[in-house]
Amino acid sequence: MAEQGGIAISNPYPDMNLAEVVDFIEAKDVKRFSSLVNQFRADPNVGELMVLLNSDDERIVEVGVYIASEISVDKSDAPPMVVRLRELINHPNWSIRFHAMGALYEFLDPADPVTKEMYAKLSQDSAKSVRSRAEAGMKRLGLQ
Repeated sequence: MAEQGGIAISNPYPDMNLAEVVDFIEAKDVKRFSSLVNQFRADPNVGELMVLLNSDDERIVEVGVYIASEISVDKSDAPPMVVRLRELINHPNWSIRFHAMGALYEFLDPADPVTKEMYAKLSQDSAKSVRSRAEAGMKRLGLQ
């Protein structure tokens, strides 16, 4: 386990350098961020994405949910990611809720009561962006 900026980092995927992710977040390095997103677009490795989504560092989780909302994942590989994204729908950070909802969309069943409950809750969210995305998702799924 390594430590970066006071953050304990445990990483079972050596290709996913969490210390580097923390560095480019702190440096606000858009080029390196875009490079990471593009790596996931080219090779959507759910295991490596889970490292980001399960981080104790909110900034890394936020990067992970953003990436999850930008990539297409094979449905057979998605169950652990879907479970984690459903948990992140309740995160205190509105941006994490917003991107988790976007990432979940392709895995949702409009007939599932859990989907309806999720959208009903998020349509009442304190953040306008989250409410707007929830309302748009409800329309697209025919829930309104």
